[in-house]
Amino acid sequence: MNGKIWFIIPVYNRKGPITSLLECIHKQTYKNYHVIVVDHGQSTVFDEYEWKIRSDGLFTSCNENSNTKITRIRDLPKSFHWTAAINNGIKYLQSEIHLSSDDYIMFNNDDTIFQKNYLQAMMDCANKYKKTIIGSICAESGSDKILYANLPLNKVKATFEYPYFGTKISNLPNKELYSDVLKGRNAMSPANVFKDIGLLAEKKLPQNRADHEISFRARKFGYKIVIATNAGNIRSEEHTSELQSQK
Repeated sequence: MNGKIWFIIPVYNRKGPITSLLECIHKQTYKNYHVIVVDHGQSTVFDEYEWKIRSDGLFTSCNENSNTKITRIRDLPKSFHWTAAINNGIKYLQSEIHLSSDDYIMFNNDDTIFQKNYLQAMMDCANKYKKTIIGSICAESGSDKILYANLPLNKVKATFEYPYFGTKISNLPNKELYSDVLKGRNAMSPANVFKDIGLLAEKKLPQNRADHEISFRARKFGYKIVIATNAGNIRSEEHTSELQSQK
């Protein structure tokens, strides 16, 4: 299976971090992808970088032909939070693109980077499992320590745990890990998930926890959640203290 990976990347009033992310995507060994940038801030913030990626030839931008690698959705309500921006990207794909049953949709925050074989490893993992959402390890930028991997549910405490938080990446088991929910950062879902269970809960969860809720809802519908440990890790600018406050 050689499905297309559709990135959805919300951008809100900053262009710096996404520069590294788009260049990272451009260097991937797996080339069957398309990037949807959902710009829900002041549209002028991203204009300079959009011009740069056109002139540098990193992507053919905004012309909707077979060679297009990036599409920018703009002029959205400034009141949009992360969940609404992600939903807008999904709605665009569902209405404007003929998605294949082999296609995947990957949520991305603009502050992540990953190794050049990352997408290939994620797709290799997806090919091993049917009806499965694929996640990956997240490490803090500048560190070899894990922010999160799998998130199992502690039914006694009614909370999701971070069993590998602070663990060195080299100490992870050499196998896929099962999880009860996923963080939204780099979650790769079969495109059919959103036909089966609908969109993210943007009214109830406009900014946080909508990623947990949609993945938990998918599990209840019969999807598995697997962490592809062999995909390496994504690096995040998210501070450890911020993550601890969410635990």
